[in-house]
Amino acid sequence: MKATEQRSWTVEKVVGHLVELRVHRLESVDEVKRFSNAIVRMGASTPEAVLLVDLRTPVVFAQPVAAAVSELMTRANKVRHKTAIL
Repeated sequence: MKATEQRSWTVEKVVGHLVELRVHRLESVDEVKRFSNAIVRMGASTPEAVLLVDLRTPVVFAQPVAAAVSELMTRANKVRHKTAIL
């Protein structure tokens, strides 16, 4: 990836139990599924994870993507006790 290119999203363990989710764009329901799968994989390897979701980049989701993101957040909140959104 070139230095000027930006990934659509990232899921990274920062330190300890802190997992940072950055979202720059999610252009399709399939991309939301890939993002969700990455979160699940990270959660499986970090059971006590504290999720920090960075949505500071202005993001406007198409309606089907917004619905998928809403569903993802609802599911995540049922299994995670600590989530913060920027």
